[in-house]
Amino acid sequence: MNENSLKLAQKEVDEALEAIKAMEDGLDNESLCKDTVKKNFMLLSSKVEHLEELLKQEGIL
Repeated sequence: MNENSLKLAQKEVDEALEAIKAMEDGLDNESLCKDTVKKNFMLLSSKVEHLEELLKQEGIL
């Protein structure tokens, strides 16, 4: 995996983890509404798709 792809993959993973953390915090505080959960889930799903595509391009998946 080249340096740029590795940095992009790390960025996608970091952003996905941030989305998960935000969802956990909201659920712990019971402050998340349905729309916020949906928005965070869609963001997380998008990040995972981007990461999967990158890994496929690199021949890892």
